[in-house]
Amino acid sequence: MQYSNIVFRAVGPEHRELLAEGFARLSDEARAMRFFVAKPRLTEGELRYLSEPDGVDHFALGAASLHPGGVLEGLGVARYVRSHRDPGAAHVAVTVIDAAQGSGLGVRLLRRLALLASIRGVERFLFQVRPENVAMRTLLASRRVPLELEDRTLVARADVTTVARFRSRRDPARSALRRA
Repeated sequence: MQYSNIVFRAVGPEHRELLAEGFARLSDEARAMRFFVAKPRLTEGELRYLSEPDGVDHFALGAASLHPGGVLEGLGVARYVRSHRDPGAAHVAVTVIDAAQGSGLGVRLLRRLALLASIRGVERFLFQVRPENVAMRTLLASRRVPLELEDRTLVARADVTTVARFRSRRDPARSALRRA
């Protein structure tokens, strides 16, 4: 599905319902890829945690389609949570609703999140990926980010400067570079 008028905003408490609506539009498979378990619904505590990041050690960036009248339709979220053991590193996750997957939105979210994280002192992103998450494995491998198997989970480490340079296959700037 093609979305237009995509806006990116820092997630805050005012986006709580938008997050809940977006979660409801995820398939069971997409939820399992993101949360690593079957998750039919978010608890109140989880919804609060996801919608109230502190903006420094836990930051979330949302993408939404802006419709007439200012109505937002949530499309995806990328977030990082700083590691307690290594303040220069942060665990990162990205979720895009099924209808917008394959559109390059996840890459756009990650790229913007990396820039925002670097401003906040994060130097490295840590990705935890389920082995069956072919889309994320492909995204990281195609950008030469190595994955290692640790306790049945694939783990990747990438400098935020590397992630900030990710380009989507659907990115107009990338297409222009190939033509030049």
